Order: sequence, then C-alpha cells, then structure tokens
Amino acid sequence: MAAVTLLRSWAAPARLLAGTLHARTTSIGAWQHCCSRRNFSNSRILVELDEATGVAVLKMKNPPVNSMSLEFLTEFSITLEKLEMDRGCRGVILTSVVPKIFSAGLDITEMCGKSAEHCAAFWRALQEFWIKLYGSNMMTVAAINGSSPAGGCLMAMCCDYRIMADSPKFAIGLNETQLGIVAPFWFKDVMSNVIGNRMTEQSLQLGQMFPAPEALKIGLVDQLVPEDKVESAAAAVVTQWLKVPDHARQLTKSMMRKQYVERLVSQREADINNFVSFITRDSIQKSLQVQRERYPDSWYRDITSNKKFFSLAATYHGQIMGMIVAEIKSRTKVHKEDGDILASSFSGDTQVAYILSLGVVKEFRKQGIGSLLLESLKSHITSTAQDHCKALYLHVLTTNSSAIRFYENRHFHQHHYLPCYYSIRGVLQDAYTYVLYLNGGHPPWTVIYPLWNFVCCTPFCLTQGMVFCLPYSAICC
Repeated sequence: MAAVTLLRSWAAPARLLAGTLHARTTSIGAWQHCCSRRNFSNSRILVELDEATGVAVLKMKNPPVNSMSLEFLTEFSITLEKLEMDRGCRGVILTSVVPKIFSAGLDITEMCGKSAEHCAAFWRALQEFWIKLYGSNMMTVAAINGSSPAGGCLMAMCCDYRIMADSPKFAIGLNETQLGIVAPFWFKDVMSNVIGNRMTEQSLQLGQMFPAPEALKIGLVDQLVPEDKVESAAAAVVTQWLKVPDHARQLTKSMMRKQYVERLVSQREADINNFVSFITRDSIQKSLQVQRERYPDSWYRDITSNKKFFSLAATYHGQIMGMIVAEIKSRTKVHKEDGDILASSFSGDTQVAYILSLGVVKEFRKQGIGSLLLESLKSHITSTAQDHCKALYLHVLTTNSSAIRFYENRHFHQHHYLPCYYSIRGVLQDAYTYVLYLNGGHPPWTVIYPLWNFVCCTPFCLTQGMVFCLPYSAICC
C-alpha cells in the first residue's frame, strides 16, 4: 500500500499524455565514442541501458511466470518512469528472463480472498502501469519470448511493435472470460486498435489464446523469429524506428493514443469501483479459487520449463482441446506401489515415464486427439535421446471404463490393483496401474509372475458368496 501511495504522489504523468515533447537528435555520431552501459534493477525488473544507442532492455524477472502482482506493477511503473525522465533513453525493449514465458498476466492471488481495499489498490496500480506504458513517449518493442496470456498480452499490445518467438507452443491472447473475469474497456480499446473491432469482440467473448503463427496472421504480433533471435530482432526494429525524428514520431503516437489514455484517466475511480464490485462477488471469488487451486504458478512453471516433464497441448482457434503431461524419472524415484514395474535387472538410472494427465475437452472427444497426444509422447520417449526410458505407465480409476478401454486398445496392460488409492471429495476409490513397455523394457518375470500379476490386478475374489477386498500390501509384499 505504501509503495502505491508513493508512486501516485511523486510520479509525473506520462510525457505523451502531458503533451510535452523531449526531442533528441537522431544522430548517434556524438555518442559513438561512448560505449558504456548503465545497469539498474530492483527485485523484479532488470534494466540495461545502452547509452550509445539510447535503447534500454527491460527484463521481467518475477518467477515462476512473471505474474503481475501489486509489487511487480509498482516496480514496473517506477522503472518506466525513470527511463521516461532519462533523456539518454529513447527506446525500450520489453522481454523476460523466465524461460518459455513472457508474462502469465495478473496475479490471481491479488484478487482472490482479498479485501475490497486491497483489490482497489491492485487495480489502481494496474491502471498506472497501463497509462505509463501505453502513453510512453519512448519507442517500445515487446520481445515476446514465451506464452503471454491475459495481462501479458495487454503488456505486449501496449508496445509499438511486437516480435514473438516462432513456436506453436507459445500463445498470446486476452483469455479473461475463461477465468470468469471480464476485461475492462481499456483492455478492449487497445486490442481493437491492434486487430480490429470484430476480431476483438470474438476474441474477448471466447477468451481466445492464439498460437504464434495465428497471432501473426490476425495482426496480434508483427513478426515471428526463432526463439533465440527475439531480442536481437527487437534491437534491429528499435534502431529502424529511431531513425525517424523523435518529435514527429512522438506527435504521431500521441495523436493515435492520447484519447484512450485520457478516457481512462477521466474514469479511473469509476473503473476501480466497477472492478471491486465485480471481483468481490461470491461467484467470482469461487471461480478464482478454483483456478488458483487447479493451476498454481509452480505447476505451470514445472511442466513448461522443467526437463523432466513432457507436456503437449492440442489447440484449435486458440482454444485448448486436449493436453498430456508426463513425468520422466528414474525407476528409483517411483512410488512404492510402482517399484516393481521394471525387472530388478535394470539399473537404478533406467527411466520410466508416468502419465500425470491426459484429457480431451468433451466436445472434441472421439476425434483421435487423445491418440495423437499419446503417440507424440511415445515418439518422444522412443527416440534415440530417450531410449533409456523403458516403461510408460499411469493410474486409472477402476470405474473409468472408457479410459481403461482407451489404454487397453493401445497395448497397455494391467499391472496392479490399488484399493482405496484415490480420495475424491472425501470418498476412497480403487485404481489400476496400467503399463506399456518400450525400448526393451519388461516386468520382473518369474515363474509365478503371470499368476501373481493376475491376482494383483483382480479387485476381489468370491469365497462362499462373499466379497473380500485384497489389500495391496497383503498380496504384493
């Protein structure tokens, strides 16, 4: 709270909004003798200003996913204001130091279970961030080196030019409706100016996320380059734009954007009140809580950045239709109940792959999407680089007959019966372990293994007309 108050008390309005021009010579000849760089940073933002070119690289470093918290927004606004007041800075490249992610957008924890006062302070900080970035006199380029949903997309759209890593794995869009949130009018204004009114209306209603190639097609980004070339391509674009005299470029930018900045400035308090009234509703809070519990930041970071995970999503028009996530680990790291998936003759560093999740949205099922995702995983772990992975396995509810048929039709076999393995809404439910052996992997074959396997995979036996559950520990220990 103190940080936000401080920001409001001393930070001058963006120069573009004020209409003040700070023209600088377009010639850099006088600077060529100076090759110094000035670095400054705070806990969430890194800045490197090249005084020879007048270009600053602003790197977000708020792991795991550069979520836009109150502290992040405050630090960003203060940093941008410092650059605005520095006559040696003419352009800014905005990018991320977090692998595979530009920014995941607004921090849900700032809106979930918070007081009305806190929500108001958070929204005011977001407004300040937007006014300063969208209304900046500096030439700004978003070097989008990963996915950029929601507020991350807003950040990119505020820039004068957007360069994105050329990978279908990365997506960008305002997906607020998918979380039960409504994007405010100033989000809408920016997107309309970038991709047009009709596409904006469709995108906002559906909460669409656009893979990089599709984002280029609709004009949401201006250029695609290889992931390792994003920042250098951004530098080239800034150099080109800064050849234009500053006063002409600044006046043109002001002519295009000033009315939208002034619209928010004139309605700030009403916009804050509308947000607080909406976000504090019980139904919205419940929706945010579900999202917070289902997909914490650490989960997203792990499955997209940690090499031990394989994750792949199938998308259609920016919407996720299905997804598979698997963890690849050594056989010594598996849980006790899965310790005998491989024969003991395999070394301890032999790997197995555990399917954590494989799902397809209901309306897209029975169209081969699940099979495609599974085959992609199998192809990955049977490639030369992964040929030390000897088994692919999962756990499935004994009552999930459709999933059981799916895996059995793809040559998975029951390995164990696990009574009371899952607790779903407080109810204990049984499960099976299913295994597919790959790359020469095999189970611990013994003379009695086929019978042992049959017993372990049989959920009950009948004795004198009564049903007895067979505890896993009693059978297999």
